[in-house]
Order: sequence, then structure tokens, then C-alpha cells
Amino acid sequence: MNTLKSWRFWVMNVTIAAVAFANMFVLSHSLPFMGHNKTFGINRIIEHSQWVEGAPVVLTNHFSTVSVNHIGDRFKNGFGFESELIGIFKVHAVDRSQDPIDIRGKVPLKTLLHFRRYETTTHCAGQSSKYCNLWIVWDGGNSAPYRTFIGVQVDDSLLLSDFDQPNRVPRKVKTFMLLDSNLYRNLIGDPNAN
Repeated sequence: MNTLKSWRFWVMNVTIAAVAFANMFVLSHSLPFMGHNKTFGINRIIEHSQWVEGAPVVLTNHFSTVSVNHIGDRFKNGFGFESELIGIFKVHAVDRSQDPIDIRGKVPLKTLLHFRRYETTTHCAGQSSKYCNLWIVWDGGNSAPYRTFIGVQVDDSLLLSDFDQPNRVPRKVKTFMLLDSNLYRNLIGDPNAN
């Protein structure tokens, strides 16, 4: 049987050509996240859901260039700040060589909470839970598009994720902050002096 004379051959080729034409010129080319006639970015979805380990995403949502230091090793005295997310969301620099600075008793927690912009949980070690609280703190009045954040440990508090489970007794865990270096200098002093 000659394929060029077969009606099935021509129907298949015309169908393929029609689908290709429709995809290229007729159908909408909007972004994949659609709802209520609005386009949603995955970065905003992660930020609003307070996703565990979402700190790199939140920082790059708000600042064009971000550097982070004093986060330590999450299996020892530090907290999680995932390498994969750092690469994907373009965090400029991350220094894990020093543990978070302990600022308990150096500044009232109420003062720091006034500047808190985001709260979530992150991975850490050395307690009854594999999670710690992580707050991201910066001064919203400062409009600089580049920021350096310093990892600090503050007073222990109740684990945020325990509030999502009504039958669970809330546990006290370590609470860390990624604190804007400018705010750190204004409230506490030189971070290199510690």
C-alpha cells in the first residue's frame, strides 16, 4: 500500500499541522499558575504558605541582592538554609562558617518583634524537635535593594507548627532570626565585636 495515497496519512498530517498552528498563533501563552483571571508566581505562593525552609525565597522576593552569614551547621548549632534554594532563587552569598550570634538579653525581644516581616520553621538539631522557629527581621523603612542578614539566636519559644495541630501540646524550641545587619548595628552594635 502506498502511504502517500492513504487517507489516514493525510488526516494525521493535517491534524498535526492544525494543532501546531493553534499552539503557535491562536492559544493563549500565559504563565502556568492561573486562578481568578490572575497570574500567580510560585515565589509568592511559597511566601504566603510559610513553607519550611522558605527563607531564601522570601529574601529574594523582597531584595535584589541578599547575603547571609552566621547560620552555622544545621546538624550542630545552626539552622537550615537549603543550598538548592540558594542556587535556584539567587541568594548572592551564604557564609556558614560561624554559628548564629546569641543575642539573648542584649535587646528586648519585643523591640525585635516590631520589625519581624516573616516567620516560619526551619531544620535544626540539639533539642526535642528537628525544627526550630525562624523569623526574618528587617526595617521596612529602609528602601535599599541589597541587604546582608545575620543569623542570631533569641529566646526560646513555642514551635509554630505545633499550633497547626490542635491535639498536640506545644513544645519550646530554639528560635533563630535572620536579622538585617543595619538593624543589628542600630539596636545591638557591631556584629563583629561579639
